[in-house]
Amino acid sequence: INAEYMGSKEGQNPFEGYVPSVPEGVNINFESPEFEELEQNGMKEIPHLAVVLVAGGLGERLGYSGIKLSLPIDLTTGICYLEYYCKWIIALEKKTNVAPGTIPFVLMTSDDTHTSTLKLLEDNKYFGTASGQKKKKKKKKKKKF
Repeated sequence: INAEYMGSKEGQNPFEGYVPSVPEGVNINFESPEFEELEQNGMKEIPHLAVVLVAGGLGERLGYSGIKLSLPIDLTTGICYLEYYCKWIIALEKKTNVAPGTIPFVLMTSDDTHTSTLKLLEDNKYFGTASGQKKKKKKKKKKKF
């Protein structure tokens, strides 16, 4: 257990004295050669990418009794968030010419969402993602203080 956790448990704020700041950035025109170069450099890194999706919460605050991953992303397509993520990963693999299943997809679930998430995946044949591509990790509940 790290010192920040122990201090927090005892009522200490691990961010005491920290002053947030906005880092200086660069504005790049979407149609510029610089953007294109940076885009190409980023695409070369895709084989080293992993997608991690924290999916431990329910949609109760939204007035929904199921897992948030099963909610539709919009009214026109009706596809759910989990399908959207899976299709995005598949499209990225195709665009970068990497083998299907190259990009690991880690789903972090909880006791509240694990079974429903697995059912959503299984009922939809894992939304076309490669066999073995998804890693499911159920996080253990921690005491709240």
